[in-house]
Amino acid sequence: ECPSGDIILGGECVTDCPLGLYRVNGQIISPSNPNEDICVNTCPLGYFGNDNTQSCELCAINCESCTDENTCTVCSLSDYIPINGECQPPCLDYSILNPLADCIECREDLFLSDGQCIDQCPPRTFLEGLNHCSNCHTSCLTCDGDSDTCTSCDIQSNTPYFSSVTDSCLSNCTLSSSTDIFMNDFSCVPS
Repeated sequence: ECPSGDIILGGECVTDCPLGLYRVNGQIISPSNPNEDICVNTCPLGYFGNDNTQSCELCAINCESCTDENTCTVCSLSDYIPINGECQPPCLDYSILNPLADCIECREDLFLSDGQCIDQCPPRTFLEGLNHCSNCHTSCLTCDGDSDTCTSCDIQSNTPYFSSVTDSCLSNCTLSSSTDIFMNDFSCVPS
């Protein structure tokens, strides 16, 4: 055991850590270590090496890894990300009517769908604008550009046939035009 204020380094007591090493309480590294300061090359998770004080200092709240007290590089909350060194939630703006559930603006790498920020638009929706998922028409399995431009149909529905002529889902392959249409694997194809 070292005298008060000293540090354990390689089993010996020293007054300061050598240059390039950082002072930290041994129990932060491992609960089995003595409750005394030790010198380490790298600070533990949740701490950063302060070169001015030569000690490991705690990162900001919700920050798992940081380069200094103002720059978080990994957030401890799984859906938060570091933006300009601070941990930010996925939702940037909430509805005034229901602030606990309805998001109205997501950070730029997520998509807004039914008041939630998610990493990709769910089935039966399409990307509208930069990051907003909108519902496809009920007859579409997938759509593109707008809700009525179907790109595929649900073969279990009452409109299982996809028409590339009209970009829509039909109950059968007859159109009110002079073009003959035939079915080919749930697609209506002009002849």
